[in-house]
Amino acid sequence: ASVAPIQVFCLGTPRVMCMGERVWPRRGGGDAKPWELLLFLACQPLEGVSRSAVVEALWREPEAMGEDANHRFRQLRYRLRRQLQQVPNAPSSDGICLNRRGFRLDPAIVYSDAQEFLTHVRDARVHADPSGPDAITRLERARALYLSDLLDGPDARRYAWLDERDDSGVTLREHFRRLFRRARRNGGHR
Repeated sequence: ASVAPIQVFCLGTPRVMCMGERVWPRRGGGDAKPWELLLFLACQPLEGVSRSAVVEALWREPEAMGEDANHRFRQLRYRLRRQLQQVPNAPSSDGICLNRRGFRLDPAIVYSDAQEFLTHVRDARVHADPSGPDAITRLERARALYLSDLLDGPDARRYAWLDERDDSGVTLREHFRRLFRRARRNGGHR
């Protein structure tokens, strides 16, 4: 279990916890876009994602944004921090790092089950003997995290980026599902 103060759960019913308190989703709705940014980043690899990928995912007409994107990102992050800071002892940071390469989450501040899943699957493939005990352990951990499809709940269905097809013709949900099936197949069955 992670000790990060902000925890984002994307596999199965999505939710965001801060200092052990559920902060999203909340009854009565509220400001959805800052949470969408956090959820989108939590579904990306630990290394993060390009700025243009975030703009394209979150806004329907990204080419019309131009320099306005910087302002919108600052506003989203400000609104996210305001929501998080309603929780006693919440971190002062939203855990979102922005640099020249793009956006990523700071794992010391934000834990994501989807990122942990992606890391176990990748490490089993890249760093371990495919049939060795280390790879099997990593695949078992990945399988244990996969409670259900990515953001599989009523609060997440409105996110177009989950079901848009990339250049390979696969949606983000399908990508995670394929990785899970491969982990199940390659790591033995329970």
